[in-house]
Amino acid sequence: DQHRNDTCDCDYLEILDGNGPFSQVIGRFCGHDVGRSVYSTGSSLYIRLVTDGNRPSTGFKLTVSMQESPCGSQPFFNLTEHGKEVFTLTSPKLAGQSNYQPNLRCMWTFESAYRDTLEIIFNKFNVEDSDNCTNDFLKIEDDFIKDYITEGLGADVTYRGQHSYSRAPNFYMGVASPLGSHIYCGSSLPHEYFSQSSKLRIYFVSNSEKEFEGFNLTVRTINACSR
Repeated sequence: DQHRNDTCDCDYLEILDGNGPFSQVIGRFCGHDVGRSVYSTGSSLYIRLVTDGNRPSTGFKLTVSMQESPCGSQPFFNLTEHGKEVFTLTSPKLAGQSNYQPNLRCMWTFESAYRDTLEIIFNKFNVEDSDNCTNDFLKIEDDFIKDYITEGLGADVTYRGQHSYSRAPNFYMGVASPLGSHIYCGSSLPHEYFSQSSKLRIYFVSNSEKEFEGFNLTVRTINACSR
């Protein structure tokens, strides 16, 4: 029970996906209604309660529990181990189902040998389309710019299937993309992605509204000068 306003900017409870105050916000709640369930991509959540000086409320009670990830048991892939330099990643599906699962928050980390980089080749792609990819989306984040994005200094590049491809300037480096996070949705097959460093993260998020076929992509190591 918290003071309610239309934008939840007076008293609110905020849940972030990570272990610090600059992690991604995955839920903000205020008022009297019971909030929806939220899921982390990893093993940490940061919970923040903000109040003003207007009026007190009774507060909140929540339960935090551990559960097996629907995204698979292996979130980290070192493509140099055992000579493995190629990996195929597919959106999580339940057995017998053709579409990806609802309410997913997945993160996979890929790493290549020092001085090598990574290439992502999209084989199939069909994810719910929405303005600015705010519903279901796939996001690629290069380790080279992870700290900048976490601190709020980066600029996202949003690829909405066949609709638009936004190239936003990245002011802290004075250059344009691909130094921002790349976010994908829609049904058009995206171009291949080349990392700037030897490590990247792939995120996949879905809500409870619509599910589609999803994605299938290949991650492989390449020499930094091969493209």
